[in-house]
Amino acid sequence: MKRTRKTSGQTLVEFSLLLPLFLLIVMALFELGRFVFYYAVLNNAVREGTRTAVVQSDCDLRTGNNCGNAYVDPLTLTCATANSTANQTTCAAIDEKLFSLPELVGGATVTINHTVNATDDPIVYIEIVYQFQPVVPGLNLIGNIPMRVESRMLKTPIAKPL
Repeated sequence: MKRTRKTSGQTLVEFSLLLPLFLLIVMALFELGRFVFYYAVLNNAVREGTRTAVVQSDCDLRTGNNCGNAYVDPLTLTCATANSTANQTTCAAIDEKLFSLPELVGGATVTINHTVNATDDPIVYIEIVYQFQPVVPGLNLIGNIPMRVESRMLKTPIAKPL
């Protein structure tokens, strides 16, 4: 005579032990996807902002949009302190590419740096720093993850100072 074992409770116990681990893995994949999406959005925004900045006339960086006047902004600034037409246009282009995501628009720090390279060619360097905050319970214990994207381009010949 063949004996049968009762295993109906065993399956339930195994399922209850593995379900939290499975859910954590699935939620971590969602969080990874969110991280990659935010990084791609920030990368696109910084490239688009740099592209906009390099075609701005140097005169638009000066008071009264007059090429002979002094610069309105310091050569290194943040979008929060931008006063010149050219820098405000650059910051607007960056904000437009952030897709109105409140976490990115309000939480990212945009730094614009107008400088020259070794051969005295004017370049624009833009950097965006954002502290990514995981929202999945359990993963938020690791804290904020810093995201930093940057772009650097030579200014176009028409945009060079006289």
